[in-house]
Amino acid sequence: MRIPLNRGVLLEGKYGVGKTMVARCCARVCEDNEWTFILLDKAQGLRDGLLFAQRYSPAVIFVEDI
Repeated sequence: MRIPLNRGVLLEGKYGVGKTMVARCCARVCEDNEWTFILLDKAQGLRDGLLFAQRYSPAVIFVEDI
């Protein structure tokens, strides 16, 4: 469909509103479509995560607690 893959989404909200559940659903969709899903606990590993995603694209990076 020629839709560019470079997209960003920021989920913000109080604890318990479902941000992590969105990540789990996203991971399942990625697995079903043979995409790489990268979950980072902290933003400190983002540089390495981006390099990894470039090698194994298409990929989705989800960073908890930025």
